[in-house]
Amino acid sequence: MKLPFDLRSKKSVERIEAVTRALEKYFNRGLKDRDLHLRIFAVLPLLLCIALTFYAFGNLNLQIPLWYTKSWGNQILTAKINIFIIPIIATFFTGLAFVLAFFCKKFYFTYLSQILLYGAIIFNTGFLISVARIVYISSQTPLVILKISQQVQNLLFLLTMGFFLSYLVIPKFIAWAFKKNLVTDPSVHKHPGMILVKPSARGGGFVFSMLLALASLVFLERTGTTIGIAVSVFLCGLIGFLDDFQNTHPASKLHFIENPLVRLLIFLPVPVIVMMTFGIVSGYINNPFDGYILLTNFSFNIAGQLIAPLPYLFTLIWTLAIMNMISWSNGVDGQFGGVAGISILIIGILALRLVDAEPHQLNVAKLAFLGAGISFGFIPRTWHPSKIMWGFGAVSVGLLLSSLSIVSRAKVATAVMIIMLPFLDGVITFFRRLLQKKNPLKGDRGHLHHLLLERGWSPQKVAIFYWVATAFFGVIGLLSVDKSSALVALILGGVVVAVIVVLNINKSRKSGETGSISEEDTEPQQPLV
Repeated sequence: MKLPFDLRSKKSVERIEAVTRALEKYFNRGLKDRDLHLRIFAVLPLLLCIALTFYAFGNLNLQIPLWYTKSWGNQILTAKINIFIIPIIATFFTGLAFVLAFFCKKFYFTYLSQILLYGAIIFNTGFLISVARIVYISSQTPLVILKISQQVQNLLFLLTMGFFLSYLVIPKFIAWAFKKNLVTDPSVHKHPGMILVKPSARGGGFVFSMLLALASLVFLERTGTTIGIAVSVFLCGLIGFLDDFQNTHPASKLHFIENPLVRLLIFLPVPVIVMMTFGIVSGYINNPFDGYILLTNFSFNIAGQLIAPLPYLFTLIWTLAIMNMISWSNGVDGQFGGVAGISILIIGILALRLVDAEPHQLNVAKLAFLGAGISFGFIPRTWHPSKIMWGFGAVSVGLLLSSLSIVSRAKVATAVMIIMLPFLDGVITFFRRLLQKKNPLKGDRGHLHHLLLERGWSPQKVAIFYWVATAFFGVIGLLSVDKSSALVALILGGVVVAVIVVLNINKSRKSGETGSISEEDTEPQQPLV
């Protein structure tokens, strides 16, 4: 029996709509970039392969086994220079896989794109193993690359232990925070810079400070420096926890903490003062041109006591600036954990340069490696979409960075270079708000990560960009620490400032062309913390 014409037409329309929805779903899946992590995993073994080849080349015998397809003996040997054939082939293969994967993605062959990237991962891992085998067989000093000193083993242990501490503790804290309503709900809590759509636990900064304080007092030598940093960092985290509590509980009587001036002038100086009472004070700053500028030269006599206020004043201002500016890089999922971890790790490596002359610097390096590991442990839980926010307690990372830079005697220019991106973003944001006649301490959507999101960057790309930039500037800081670091910092800083200013100008022009835009209208399509 034939169906009436209307029913047949209706079923045809439904089939067409179903096919349309299926195609739309397929195309959207093809357009979404879900392969970024595959590209990273493909590049990592390639970079290790290249680094290992260059590192071990000088220690190889003149003849090495390379042609494993030939019979064993002299036929399998070749000049050691030919070991570079392996990373060259790996680089060519990786580039080809990336290009083909790009075109597959463009034409919606999503799975073929992923197969190519998985192939790059497998082949590059094989190339890395091949180079490692050749080095193992042909090194003039056997196992030269595998010998790790006891000192390095201890540092790596602390780095790993810090990672697993936070990785294991954070889920327990998240569950507790949701039970206690220590949660930011974007439908209830409003903030100009917030780009969160799902409820997220608060208090990440408190967890960081608590783990660092406890672990450092248990696993490190309890010197005055270690205790002073541990106590002051914990106080920062506690202040952040109180702020998180009042922010998530409308009936709280602690809302006065939210006032930026109250924070800056009353609460934040407290942990810095505690830090200084343990002797963590900068007595000098480096002259950008030559030598040092002693801050102790200016002093006056009060009741027979010589008082030198400049070291304390500089330490207070410097630390407060770092605490605020580093915490402003806390706007994108996964961003802050990587930036904090890389910055702290580089300060720890800087401390190692002084260990021979000053053995106590080893404990400083250990504290830095421990703190870096704890920061890295946040990344899996804060990656998009994040399950926990660092909150105002993120300032504890800034205090740790400042105190470590002081005790490791890093130059001001070097320390600034390590946190170049958040530092300059903070400085430009401060003066931009002043020029716009806004409160410079009140949040908005003008930070660099907001500008990148508005230009279509995904949250993951913004986070990785910040990591790479921090590592890049940090390595330059390491290489120039005993050289003209001030000149290098000025040149690189000028480039970063120019980029951020251009992005701000483009945003202003766009806003002027489209008219006044409300805060709700500026929410990105993929919001996050």
